[in-house]
Amino acid sequence: MPGIFVENQGRPCAVVQEVVVWNTVPEQHFEINHVYVQHVGELERREIQLLTGRASMVVREMRLVEDLPRQIHSEEKRQAN
Repeated sequence: MPGIFVENQGRPCAVVQEVVVWNTVPEQHFEINHVYVQHVGELERREIQLLTGRASMVVREMRLVEDLPRQIHSEEKRQAN
């Protein structure tokens, strides 16, 4: 599993690419890309099925959504009153 170290919104993170091949169906390959952010954990995961030739299909995608800044929440409360 190769890994790449980059930054995500100013925080250090690692991108890990994983390739999965099942023994029962060796022609089906899956590629799973993970993005891990320091002190946060897994921020993003995308599972892609590699089809014939260069074609691929996203099977599953997961992203961690961070909270909105407190300023936006306080503005919404003021507008509701």
